[in-house]
Amino acid sequence: MTTDSTRLSVKEKLGYGLGDTASHFVWDMVGFWILIFYTDTFGISAAAAGTIMFIARLWDMVSDPLMGVISDRTRTKWGKFRPYILWAALPYSVLAVLAFSTPDLGQTGKVIYAAVTYLLLMTAYTAINLPYSSLGAVMTSDSIERTSLNTYRFVCAFIGQLIVSGLALTLAHYFGQGDNARGYRLTVTLFAVISFVLFMITFLSTRERIHPPQAQQDSLKKDFKILLANRPWIILSIVGVISFIMFALQNLSLAYYFKYYIGREESVQLFNVVGSIALIVALPFSKPLARLFGKRNVFIGSSILSGTFFVLLYLPGADSLGWVYALNILGKMAYARRCRCCGP
Repeated sequence: MTTDSTRLSVKEKLGYGLGDTASHFVWDMVGFWILIFYTDTFGISAAAAGTIMFIARLWDMVSDPLMGVISDRTRTKWGKFRPYILWAALPYSVLAVLAFSTPDLGQTGKVIYAAVTYLLLMTAYTAINLPYSSLGAVMTSDSIERTSLNTYRFVCAFIGQLIVSGLALTLAHYFGQGDNARGYRLTVTLFAVISFVLFMITFLSTRERIHPPQAQQDSLKKDFKILLANRPWIILSIVGVISFIMFALQNLSLAYYFKYYIGREESVQLFNVVGSIALIVALPFSKPLARLFGKRNVFIGSSILSGTFFVLLYLPGADSLGWVYALNILGKMAYARRCRCCGP
């Protein structure tokens, strides 16, 4: 039952949700455009860029659980998780601009620069995103309010994704006026400033209310032992890693697909926007399906469907662009049902 002490105001829910908008303003620039920026604008090889991203994924396997351990043991006047929004927002924004900058360092120097800035940016993303994701669980103990809070987060995340995926190339062309490097840098600078402001709103408008008992003893060894003995967590972690790799590869390859195979570089923005809208439209249908067939069955079925559609959309080609869009819409709608079945 929701009481006054557990109910969250619309202002606080919106403030929390804007943190995901802030995250997407930078994260989606990286997720959609940084690979083609590295190869076509900065001038490093695809092999070098791919190696950098592979190393970053290996580092994520270390930094993610490490950040979880650190933030869970943080004790400040602002709480455990909110401080990292304050501390990491500026480095996150600055590193985004640096990652999309093009210093003239020679081929080897460019690869080193790209590797250092990308790895630091991913570390900053972990430092701010993991505590942010955990913040919702300590804002209220009421499950209904947590569900409502996550709904605000979903909507705000998709708004950020729509803006970045739908406007980034247009803004880069406008700011660059033929100079791609300048266009990317100014676009990312704009998004990074907005991201920082939104994160500050999240920090100022939220509050941690759930605190561990004073007598609770934290044991790192015990925590890892419990975690590794949790079979459902291990399975979902593996599924999560596979899904992350699949969508990272798809998002990074789409710019190349539309530029070099379809021959319509600008169409990738509309493609991304249509897919994001399909995702939002499909979300409300997830719960009825879960009640009818069960969360597990819907999760498995929608995972298979979304993966199939995302593979098939590369087959039609430039002469059947309508099919490319249709398969993307179907894939995103199936994925939306999968996403909501992972949640409350």
